Amino acid sequence: MATRVRTVRRALAGLALALAAVGALGAGEPPGARLAPGAGPPRVESVEVKGPITGGTAEYLDAALRRARDERLDAVAITLDTPGGALDATREIVHAMLESEVPVVVWVGPAGARAASAGTILTLAANVAAMHPASNIGAVHPVTIGGKDVSEEAGKDMAEKVVNDTVAFVRSICAERGRNADWAEKAVRQSVSVPAEEAVKLRVVDLLAPDLRGALDRADGRSVKVAGGTRVLHTKNAVLLPQEPTVRQRLLSFLADPNVVALLMLLGTLGIGIEFYHPGAILPGAVGAFCLLLAFLAMRVIPVNVGAVILVLAGGGLRHLPRPRRRGRRDLHRARDRLLHRPGLARLPVRSRRLQRVPLGRLADAHRPRRSPRLHGLEGGPLAPRPAPARRAGPRRRAGVCPRRRRSRGGGGVHSR
Repeated sequence: MATRVRTVRRALAGLALALAAVGALGAGEPPGARLAPGAGPPRVESVEVKGPITGGTAEYLDAALRRARDERLDAVAITLDTPGGALDATREIVHAMLESEVPVVVWVGPAGARAASAGTILTLAANVAAMHPASNIGAVHPVTIGGKDVSEEAGKDMAEKVVNDTVAFVRSICAERGRNADWAEKAVRQSVSVPAEEAVKLRVVDLLAPDLRGALDRADGRSVKVAGGTRVLHTKNAVLLPQEPTVRQRLLSFLADPNVVALLMLLGTLGIGIEFYHPGAILPGAVGAFCLLLAFLAMRVIPVNVGAVILVLAGGGLRHLPRPRRRGRRDLHRARDRLLHRPGLARLPVRSRRLQRVPLGRLADAHRPRRSPRLHGLEGGPLAPRPAPARRAGPRRRAGVCPRRRRSRGGGGVHSR
């Protein structure tokens, strides 16, 4: 038993330390990603966003914009294909795009791609927005993480607050970029969605392009507004510098998937419940707490750096816990586990008065099933200590009387011969 507990503890400690190390990795650019600026053709950083918008996506795009600023690149080109994502992560990305000194070009593609929900907001925030002719955009109405309407879980008043806040958010973006704010409001309130050609007519996006290279060529020469003022785009025949997400960003994007979050919450709750019903099992409680911590990290309830510190401390604590005591020792911890395991929490108040009369050394055996006094070593049983019998000065014994069964009238446990 002790060997199994030590093995489980070491495995959990190693896993916690490994995930904490992964969380600390890749905060910056991958090795060799930084290039020295110099004369030559325009240089454009190329990033690709596919799938839900999560905290990992926000960190990925923020790192790409910082790299483009530090290396003085001509633009950042984003290939977008997303069904939507978290609103808080979308706000972080939009804030970074509006505050960027480098122009941002968003192309919704390839064929069949979509910029739905949060993707629409990112497209509206770009300096130049382009779409593939066979793509669509729209449907920005906010929903919960499970896909339900906000009014079903938080009430009508909260749903109205969220919708109005999102409407004000998209209208401010459209006012900054010169886009159709009325259509953006309809996309939030009525979940309207339009194809690429109609989006160009409605002034939702700027142009159509069959690929990213075509979008950059058509955006060349445009004068756009950036954080530092006005800037003219030089993107024709540009050299594309791809930016790949780091291990940390990939892990955060995976954990933030709604299906993964739901599974982590389920496993965490199940593990904690098993530990409450079977105290001392260790493995279900540790795994449950670990899954809940990952779920909170994915939902951004706990910051990533704080979660990494918690994992480091948990891993170090598991590796330095004292070894479990032998099975034969009876102490207060073993008694506590038995009291919680056998009679249950509901019976503890009922038996509290009885437990107060039990010595501390026998607290572990307070709730064992009652046994025969003779088997338990009391009242002269076979396990009770026996004094040496007194010898009689006669060669003969009384017939029919077992000397070990006969007691003196005075009690005291002294046998007569």
